[in-house]
Amino acid sequence: MRKVFYLILAQLVILPALLLLVLQNTANAAVALVQTHNNATTSGTTVTATFTSATANNLLVVVCGARDSATLSITTPASGYSTAINEAGTPSQAIFYKVAGGGETTTTCTSSVTTRMGIHIYEYSGLVTSSVLDATGSSTGTSTSPATGNVTTTTANSLLIAGLVVDVDTTYSTWTNSFTERNDFANVGAIALRSTYGGADRIVTSTGTYSTSATTASGAWRGQIAAFKAFNPVLSVDIVNSSGASVTSPSVSMTTATFSFNCLTSTGTLGISSEKIRVTNYTTTATWTLSIAATSGATSNWTTGTNTYDFNDGGGAPAGCGDGGDTDTIAGQLTVNPSVSTLTPISPCTSTGVTKGSSTAYVEGTTNSVTLLTGGATAGTNCTWDLTGVGLSQRIPPEQVNGTYSLSLTLTIVAS
Repeated sequence: MRKVFYLILAQLVILPALLLLVLQNTANAAVALVQTHNNATTSGTTVTATFTSATANNLLVVVCGARDSATLSITTPASGYSTAINEAGTPSQAIFYKVAGGGETTTTCTSSVTTRMGIHIYEYSGLVTSSVLDATGSSTGTSTSPATGNVTTTTANSLLIAGLVVDVDTTYSTWTNSFTERNDFANVGAIALRSTYGGADRIVTSTGTYSTSATTASGAWRGQIAAFKAFNPVLSVDIVNSSGASVTSPSVSMTTATFSFNCLTSTGTLGISSEKIRVTNYTTTATWTLSIAATSGATSNWTTGTNTYDFNDGGGAPAGCGDGGDTDTIAGQLTVNPSVSTLTPISPCTSTGVTKGSSTAYVEGTTNSVTLLTGGATAGTNCTWDLTGVGLSQRIPPEQVNGTYSLSLTLTIVAS
């Protein structure tokens, strides 16, 4: 993904102008199962699953099953759940879900009748936090092959969760269509009154129609499947406006410098409220580096098409005001200072683990790239940050010919 960023710098009409941003994405499998737990009862109207404290913004999915025809629901203290699908019959089953607020440790499923019940709960990372449910499907029957029915996804990256319940004491085997079994458990007590509950999942990266089935002893069964939307698993950088929309041709205005026989300095700011540098990490890798460098390499120059001056020559006093003996015979030096910038994490993410770079001047062959931000091991995943207020300072050599000058730079973000 490419984006042209115009850095406008002037001296009388000497305007170092253009910053081209290449937005490099690194893909990883973002969806991950964090934990799963199950429980079953021999008789009653409730069944509870206890689990390790959930992480905020992860997806919690609860599958409840009952041996008899029952209306199932999630009760307090597990507030905030929505219903994906809820079907009464013999047996009954429902799938509930919520985006974790953080700290959840227990969920209780309630039946409208006294019956044997089973519950399995799942926590996943890597799912979107708004309108996460995509679609559902279901099926019912009596056989040795309980099945979920079909679900048709509308988004390319999805998590599929399958739930089965069969009114017989058995186990599940041979899940079809690349589903991975996550739970397989039954009620205790009288064998003739037991039901068996099963869960499986699959992560897909293209839209389509999906289903799964398993092999069990023969019995009455119900199967359900729910598709949840996953983040597009990318590490990316963009320039966005105050509404978060991508800016087609971003630019930065720098101070005008008047023609002089002395060395001049023009300053500017990279990243303003209407053109923010936005870093998004929807991968499972927390570590990354955001840097900026000349698009055409270290031998690039500010240019009008006819006249030029340098962006990475530290010669002269002060530095950048004279030719330092690099591969060209022109002076000039650009300094980028991310240490004075403002890093704004998008809630609920934080800036923990994200480090700003230090003020750095380009030097041909020595410092060809400047680090703006570094994501460390404790930086969040499934997170977004906005960067504004990066300082820019360009030394302009004496007696520079008037004109509009431009320089093309590239923003690159890579996993590390």
